[in-house]
Amino acid sequence: VDATGGMPICTGDLFLSLDEGRDFPHGGTERCTALLLASGLHLVTRDSGVVRSFAWNPFAALSKVCGPSQDAWEEGGMRIFLLSSSRGDQTRRLFLAAHGEDADATRERWLREIAGALRLYIRSQLPPVDLS
Repeated sequence: VDATGGMPICTGDLFLSLDEGRDFPHGGTERCTALLLASGLHLVTRDSGVVRSFAWNPFAALSKVCGPSQDAWEEGGMRIFLLSSSRGDQTRRLFLAAHGEDADATRERWLREIAGALRLYIRSQLPPVDLS
């Protein structure tokens, strides 16, 4: 149980790009245990145990990543997705990837679960409005 986010909604293995500011192939990758919480995403690197946290905000965006610079990674079995957020003049980007036999299904599951958590968070921050 995480004090800031409760019980994990989803857990599993993902790869994290070590260079948040550029396309996925640059900077190498690190295998992580990912914990999706109501408050955001925590990534614990397998080798060093370093924890990286990505807290939700209403401006977070999630997308599949595709294009020429990702083709080599896709051919190598990586299925990439991007979690980004802008706040003021700063943008934080996490390139994440599923890998293995079921990489396509794993990426789709993570996209679905993260999108659901983001929707719940945004709804909790924006009260309902009656326009009648």
